[in-house]
Amino acid sequence: MLSKGRDPKQVEPYLSKLFASISKPEFNNRGEIIAIFASNNERLELRRPVNVNLAKRHVDKWLLELEKEMKLTIHSLIKELLQKFEFEFVKLEDLIESGAVDQIILAHFKLVFTHKAENAIIHGNLKASFFEL
Repeated sequence: MLSKGRDPKQVEPYLSKLFASISKPEFNNRGEIIAIFASNNERLELRRPVNVNLAKRHVDKWLLELEKEMKLTIHSLIKELLQKFEFEFVKLEDLIESGAVDQIILAHFKLVFTHKAENAIIHGNLKASFFEL
């Protein structure tokens, strides 16, 4: 892989071995990674493109940049979803219609559940809140 690092498209087959969530990247016409695809063909558009051309000879640098951008994108999308729906359970259809990807939807449900369970424990009404959870 390191010997093929000068051509990011030749590194593509190895990305799924490095990142469990990536099956393939999407490049723009400038050779930047603008989105990634999961194994279920779900597309996650990165907030900022990852410029693999700046670090062509250093595949490790643009791979680290890709990892960083994936995390920042996911963090940003979760934050947007929480601002839109707050800590309330929302119908799955509404979340899907909002354009959220599977990983973001799952994270939203986990955060809402944890928030509501924590509040129920703090206020001593876990039994009363059981059916809401």
